[in-house]
Amino acid sequence: MKPITTSIVSAICSCVFAACGATGIVTPAAPTAVSNPTATPVPPATAIGNIRFAAVTHDSGGALRVQDCAAFSPISANHLCNEEWHAAFDVTSTVDLMNGALSVYFEHAGMRCGEVWASSQSFAAGRERLVGTSNPVFVTRQLESGIVELPCPLPVTTDRLVVQLWDPRRPAAPLLRREFDYVFTFVE
Repeated sequence: MKPITTSIVSAICSCVFAACGATGIVTPAAPTAVSNPTATPVPPATAIGNIRFAAVTHDSGGALRVQDCAAFSPISANHLCNEEWHAAFDVTSTVDLMNGALSVYFEHAGMRCGEVWASSQSFAAGRERLVGTSNPVFVTRQLESGIVELPCPLPVTTDRLVVQLWDPRRPAAPLLRREFDYVFTFVE
């Protein structure tokens, strides 16, 4: 991993990651935009804009150890997560958005194997906004029945990172969607 060389991005991302205790921010040299569609049907984005990496704590190709999330939060007991991976994204949209949410999914063959959400933020049309993840990446999810499931057996190597901007007033489809070739192996 090599440190970010751009002082402005480094300073901003240091502030973003300071809140979650992450260290060792590196340049996101490995992820690249994906041109081919995923295997699963994807709702079309409803706005025009861009999402790009600003910083990430781990380069593509590494392993992320998952553990019981109870250490992160008592309400997360029985879930598995990784608290080390964090990223910052520059997001630009053509629409004004109050309380927009950014989702980040780790996929393997079109299946969502891990996810993290960034906190709600406001976005001004045409203005770039730096959005950072500070929550752990969850590899389990809770079904409506209350059962906690592991959608991808561990270890699993993901091959795609999907980043989407959501409007909570219109949850049927993301406003923006960007995919990156980004490989990680989640291990116990």
